[in-house]
This record gives sequence, structure tokens and C-alpha cells, in this order.
Amino acid sequence: MRRGGRGGVLLFAFALVAAAGCEPVSAPVAVRSADAPPPKEVVAVKRDEARSDGRSRDEAPPPPRVAVSDALGLRFTEARGFFLAGPRQVVIEGGVVLWQYQSESCVLEAAFWRDDQSDGIEKARLRNLSARDRVDGRDLESAEPCLNDVRAANQLNQRRN
Repeated sequence: MRRGGRGGVLLFAFALVAAAGCEPVSAPVAVRSADAPPPKEVVAVKRDEARSDGRSRDEAPPPPRVAVSDALGLRFTEARGFFLAGPRQVVIEGGVVLWQYQSESCVLEAAFWRDDQSDGIEKARLRNLSARDRVDGRDLESAEPCLNDVRAANQLNQRRN
């Protein structure tokens, strides 16, 4: 009578591996010769990931920063282009026209009035810019940061539409 056969050989091989403290290899192993250069690191980058400046590839740079003095004196007809969009709200009180803009952090009010009340509204000029905090409503010391936030928000909204 013959004992063992093929089953005995497999059992012996398994016992040998177990006794050596090794685990059987279940996947192919790549072998590199000592004189081969090290592999290059490959990094996958998504196309829509942000660039080094934090913007995505299809996002335009923010509009150039402006000062309040750049806006004061603009004619009513020029102001829409300067703010990069029309106002969110318009209030007309007597000879004064108030345009209201909003960003995530502030509310900007632009006040226009005419030098001569007999002139048409298209001759009104921007005479005052004021800003307040959007959350608590307190007046901000300077309207300039809000002015630039509003222009950036308006540009972003234009690109989305």
C-alpha cells in the first residue's frame, strides 16, 4: 500500500513554509537589479484641482484692487462697469440714488446725486461709498475692503452665469 502521494507532498511543502516562519506569496513580486535606476514617483493630478495660487484652472484671477477714490466722481452710467454688475437693490430718495451691493462679509452702499437738480439722473455722480458688516450691521472704518470684495463677488457671479 502506498501512502501520501500528491497530498503528502503538498502537506510537506506547507509544513516547511510554516516552520520557516514565512507566508506564501500570493502576488507576483517585481525584482529590480542593483544597477537599475530607482523608479520615478508618479503623481496623478485631476484637471480641476487648484493651482498653486489656490484658484482652479477655469477660474479667472480676481479683478485688480481699487481704491475708493477710483470710484468717487464716476457718472451714474459708468458705475455699473466699475462695480462689474448692477446693484442688488436701488433706493431713490429725492435727488439721491443709493445702490446697494453685497458680498459674503459686507454690504456696500454707493450714493449718487446730481450737481444740478435740473439735470437728468444720467448726470448724477458717485459721491459717497459706505460699508457695513453684513452680520452685525456695524459701520466699517473703510469701504475699500468691501468695495474690492464686492467687485470680486460680482466677477465670480458673472462667470457662473
